[in-house]
Amino acid sequence: MYQIVTARVALLVVTTIPYFAATAAAEQINVNWLGGAGNWSNVAKWSGGVVPNNGGGTTYNVFIDNGNALASPVSLDLGVTIDNLTIDPDDGLSINNGQNLFISGAAGAGAVSNAGAINLNSAGGFTSIRPMSGTVTIEPS
Repeated sequence: MYQIVTARVALLVVTTIPYFAATAAAEQINVNWLGGAGNWSNVAKWSGGVVPNNGGGTTYNVFIDNGNALASPVSLDLGVTIDNLTIDPDDGLSINNGQNLFISGAAGAGAVSNAGAINLNSAGGFTSIRPMSGTVTIEPS
């Protein structure tokens, strides 16, 4: 004897709805070094209680030390990306061995305005100030 098997096939229609994610403009924040010597990574030395490093929809304009009379030598002890950097007279930024400062700037145009000192303290590790893209202007102020 033969057995007749009836198969039912269900047709599954999947409708896809395009997903459009709105991209919010990055929030640009001005942060100031609060004065005195220290490491970039020390959150207590920055206004707003944040170590400036672009990411998560936030970008930074960095000021060392924005008019504070106290001399401020700052050591960059981690790699960071910021939009713009301004260094006042009697202040400075030393980029530690193996660390990199990336300048991205809004719309691909960043600026480094230096009235103090910038030192690259390389001891064999790749140490640099580098543009991310576009044009970066480095000038005395």
